[in-house]
Amino acid sequence: RSTHDGPLAGAHGRYLSDVELRQSLKAELKGYTIGSDVFRGGQGVVFRANQVGTRRDVAIKMLRESPLVGSNGVARFEREVQILSQLRHPNIVSVLETGQLSGNYYFVMDFIEGWSLDDFVVENRPDVKTLLELLARICDAVNVAHLRGVIHRDLKPGNVRVDRAGSPHVMDFGLAKVSEHDDFHTAMTMTGQFVGSLPWASPEQVEATPEGIDIRTDVYSIGVMLYHALTGKFPYPVGESFRQTIDHICHTEPERPGAIREELGDEVDQIVLKCLKKERELRYQTAGSIAKDIRRYLNGEAIEAKRDSTWYVVRKAVRKHRVTATIIGLAAVIIVYGIGSLIYFLDVESKLRVTAENALTVARNEALAAAEARDDADQQRGIAENEKQLAVDARDEAIRQTRIAAAVNQFFNQDLLAAVAPDALGRDVTVREALDAASNTIDKRFEDEPLVRGEIKFVMGNTYMRLGVVDKAEEHLADALVLFEQARGPDDDYTLMALNDVARVYLARGKFDEAIESFRKCYQRRLDVFGPENHDTLNAMGNLAWTYAQIGKYAEAEPLLMDAYETRIRVYGEEEKETLSLLNNIALFYHAIGNFEKAAELCEKELAISQRIMPDDPSLFTSMGNLASMYGALKQYDRAEALQLEALNGRRKVFGESHPDTILAMNNLATLYSKMDRIPEAEKLSVEALDIALAEHGEDLPIVNSLRSKIGWFQNHNKRFAEAEPYHADAIAGARRMYPTGHRTIAIYLHRHGDCLMGLGKLEEAEAALLEAHSSFVNDRGASSNDALNVVDSLVGLYKKMERPDAVEKWTEVYTTAIANRDADESKRDTN
Repeated sequence: RSTHDGPLAGAHGRYLSDVELRQSLKAELKGYTIGSDVFRGGQGVVFRANQVGTRRDVAIKMLRESPLVGSNGVARFEREVQILSQLRHPNIVSVLETGQLSGNYYFVMDFIEGWSLDDFVVENRPDVKTLLELLARICDAVNVAHLRGVIHRDLKPGNVRVDRAGSPHVMDFGLAKVSEHDDFHTAMTMTGQFVGSLPWASPEQVEATPEGIDIRTDVYSIGVMLYHALTGKFPYPVGESFRQTIDHICHTEPERPGAIREELGDEVDQIVLKCLKKERELRYQTAGSIAKDIRRYLNGEAIEAKRDSTWYVVRKAVRKHRVTATIIGLAAVIIVYGIGSLIYFLDVESKLRVTAENALTVARNEALAAAEARDDADQQRGIAENEKQLAVDARDEAIRQTRIAAAVNQFFNQDLLAAVAPDALGRDVTVREALDAASNTIDKRFEDEPLVRGEIKFVMGNTYMRLGVVDKAEEHLADALVLFEQARGPDDDYTLMALNDVARVYLARGKFDEAIESFRKCYQRRLDVFGPENHDTLNAMGNLAWTYAQIGKYAEAEPLLMDAYETRIRVYGEEEKETLSLLNNIALFYHAIGNFEKAAELCEKELAISQRIMPDDPSLFTSMGNLASMYGALKQYDRAEALQLEALNGRRKVFGESHPDTILAMNNLATLYSKMDRIPEAEKLSVEALDIALAEHGEDLPIVNSLRSKIGWFQNHNKRFAEAEPYHADAIAGARRMYPTGHRTIAIYLHRHGDCLMGLGKLEEAEAALLEAHSSFVNDRGASSNDALNVVDSLVGLYKKMERPDAVEKWTEVYTTAIANRDADESKRDTN
């Protein structure tokens, strides 16, 4: 989602050094931990960073103001932002955010840890099959851009990154052409100026004929990349003068790749050379066609580049179906021998009749073959027309998305800020106040633009979610979902993202049935549209599984978690970041079902891999905290404390004392100290964390309520009930604002408050709190859950104080029955 402050073109500011750029980022760009620079050039510098909220590795590209950056440079930068924001594909780098800092424009994109394509080839020395599979995936990504009306025009190894799992990512769309009426493209080429990178350029590019640039231009550049990756050489000399190099590109025919690298063979030669045809109409007509031919070759099928050779097609078919062909051949020999014997004994009339019948059969077969060929030609024409229409539709969609993005940006950069009145609200206007003030204007402001309205509500809903204002988050995200479904359809990526986030809100609000249904629907739609190995499909599967686990439906959760993890390992590798995150969730699942040894084993494995492949990643602190929780459950308190302290100190160093993640780490350490019966230390740490949270974030930070309730519980433990009571009351009031009646979090706080009220002698109030807590726990996870049984124990103690033996007997029986039912259920599961 783009958030930059208006148009980028025309920016002017003081030249900043790399050091000053990094300092500017650290000081002004919130929510990111800035690392070392990755690449620098005349126009700017790219920094590696980590997005704190998502623990995602990112690259921040900054456009440096200098004499080298003219209006075209700024326009190119803006253009890259707009195009990448429209393209969503696993092998195309995604833009996450844009903006301006100290007069210098930036955008945040996925960080791809690995190599440029040429470095990957040099360092890893992949075999031919691996190289061809890699180039086919690059073709798939470029084809997606083509279908959306985008022509890259600068495809080269330096603009393709290969990650550690061997997956390619196409980037740098700053020179791309979007449509026939592309103003930027016209401005860059109308004077005959060459645009692109010369060694990888096509004949029509170097001749600077704008009308000749189309998707086949990218096909040619892919051919050069193929040739270079397979042979280590260019198809023709490119190290001479500019004019001589252009002459080679336009007129010199490439040497066969197989003449340089014998193992390639004739079929690979034909694929590469078809890409490199000087005449556009003789090349592959789409990048997708290259990918298909590469995969045909890898599967042992006949390739399109050699379809004009009938003997080749037959030979390939025979080779692929060798056993069948052998059987048919033997049968043919037997038949021929039999026919020969018969002919020997038959008279001339019989010979003529058999010959006539054979001729008739041949004629019929030839007629059928001709009809099939006509049908195939008609089908191919239909496919070509359909692809042409898809390209037109994609171009129109790209233009529409650009307009929508501009409207959304204008709202957030103008309307949202204009809705805030510091003179009325005071100088320290909060994000919540700004959002609330702007919320009421959206429906009327964009009444006739449902997609713009949906985009804005989607962003605002997620912002409210991060602030912990879940009722407002649900309102906006539910509206966005309806708008996207109506305008884009139920299976569109925007619709499914909104559906996933609506499910997250349901879960946060305790609407478990709605959360399960929404996550299930999201997973099923992604599975139907994108298939079982798609990145987003696997994320949706993991979300559904984790939701089942959180509400105690472990039998439903476990197979989904394991299936998602096994698929991720097979498709993306064990060391991919999302795979490691899923492994951590599986560990938490085992922790939830009480298998602490298995949970600790998996956490140790995940942390060891993560420390090796991303040693400076802040997500390591979360992994440390989770493993510490496992050690705490195993009563290995020394190991747990060491890890919790390391996680806390690391977060303090990276994020600062007041960051929500640091406050959470303080809370986790306090929880561990309470298990170790170090209550004074736990209480002191919790009070410190609460003071920081209230001073820096206010009441809206969700952990504020948790800290208050925990402090109250510590004071209950020390029988300081009068001090504890206001903490409990405030925690419950805050939770009731955030969650619906019956939510488990409210029930936990009510139980603690009930024990406090009992200590104060307010027995009737204690009874009301405990009964409400018990009812919520029973509805949540059943009467046999530990939470429900603990409340029953408190109720028995309360009724003894109230001298109500009938109630004591009733609740003692409730406790006994619940324990018996739980034992019976466990016995049944063990038997099964």
